[in-house]
Amino acid sequence: MTPPRLSSATVDRLHVPAPEWRATPGDVRVAHLGPGPFHRAHQAMVTDLAAACGSAGDGWGIGAYAARGTETVAMLADQDLLTSVLVRDDHGPGTVRVLGVLGAVGDRAGFADALVREEVTVATITVSEAHHPLDSARRLDLSNPAVASDLAGAGVSIASLPGVIHAGLLARWRRHAAPVSLLSCDNLRSNGELLRTLVTGFAEAAGAPPAYHSWLASDVAFPSTLVDRLTPRPSAEDVADAAALLGAEDRCAVATEQWWEWVVEDVLAASAPPWTDVGVRLVDDVAPYEQRKLVLLNGAHTLVACWGLLLGHETVAAAMHDPDLAAAVTAFHDREGAPSCPGVPAEVAAYAASVRTRLASPGLRHRLGQIASDSSLKLGERVLPLARGSADPGELALSAAAVAAWLRLNDPLAPVALGAAAGVTDPHGRVVRAALRDEDVRRAVRDALAAAGLVPAGDVAPFADRVTEVFSALRCDRPRAVLQGLL
Repeated sequence: MTPPRLSSATVDRLHVPAPEWRATPGDVRVAHLGPGPFHRAHQAMVTDLAAACGSAGDGWGIGAYAARGTETVAMLADQDLLTSVLVRDDHGPGTVRVLGVLGAVGDRAGFADALVREEVTVATITVSEAHHPLDSARRLDLSNPAVASDLAGAGVSIASLPGVIHAGLLARWRRHAAPVSLLSCDNLRSNGELLRTLVTGFAEAAGAPPAYHSWLASDVAFPSTLVDRLTPRPSAEDVADAAALLGAEDRCAVATEQWWEWVVEDVLAASAPPWTDVGVRLVDDVAPYEQRKLVLLNGAHTLVACWGLLLGHETVAAAMHDPDLAAAVTAFHDREGAPSCPGVPAEVAAYAASVRTRLASPGLRHRLGQIASDSSLKLGERVLPLARGSADPGELALSAAAVAAWLRLNDPLAPVALGAAAGVTDPHGRVVRAALRDEDVRRAVRDALAAAGLVPAGDVAPFADRVTEVFSALRCDRPRAVLQGLL
């Protein structure tokens, strides 16, 4: 028998408790851009917990607005803005929580409109690395088609991330100039400062008034943040398991792990949900947490994804139960990742061990193809900084191996297109494949890295040489033999 749809009509007949508090459009005080699975499993869940802890009349509803297509927000609207988070454990589906914190949904223009509202004092953003229009100097790329279209006013609607934020903030300044905080929750180093650079760069290019620039500097905060929770793209199995636990079908159900972490730079410009009551940390400097997570978790994720596909695996858990790949992750952590992380060595080592446990959990079916996608953007945040900061980048064998495996997934001379078969996509894939056709392997690798914007600053030629060495080996030998040689 097909279960009923999750909605206001069924929420009180579920197998689990209904939300303690449900937001209405008038309760929206947090605007969010990009309500994908990660947002619902992380910021929305945390805000829902915080709202449940708040006093009566002090609810913090979220207005969730699509960064691109509107399919997800349409499904949420069909369910009266109710959705669930399935927290899996190692032995079964785990538990499910129904969120009531969403008070409104809409498209990208709705996000700009929400920024204008005085009662909205916080905005969060999860749009992924690929949607930050950056040049090689990590500044606004004025040649980006979406940015150029927004600046020219040529599009029917706003197309770029800085364009939509600028539209909302400029209207807010003109109407009442109330302070507001914008929190980037994407896996980018110094993501708050980076978002500020994009927004102020767009404002300058758009010819915004000097008084507006002064307001941006004094009354708009761009805190850097660290967000951490493994959240695969939802599968049919996730939806089915959530339905069994709920007693209702949630087409927007998301599956995630038990672990979550959120660290926020303590520079908020206005009031915010009582996140610290439920475990969010406000700190003076996010950088140590950022380095730890981007290298030890995300760096290992990319290593596992690219090598796991070369070794014939489909999921992270399966790859981490491959003894050779598990040993490679441990070696990457011990030899290369952990030494780059500030903090007490024992605490860094404990975090690295927890990452390996999390990645090996059979509870989540995190597909390697999803993680390996957009690796040209991810490697620049997760692996290349190790080469830049190393006194001997040529010794970073496992870091180089992660880059080499990504190149092999895009290699037009490979006998089997493993990356394409696993659904791996990359914004630089075409130019990388073109570069790898060069018969001179050393030049091919250098040109491919340059085409992807992965030429590290400074004298780290030994690192590129090590990448070439591993890539050449992958062209001549079985991936497992190459990996075992690295160990």
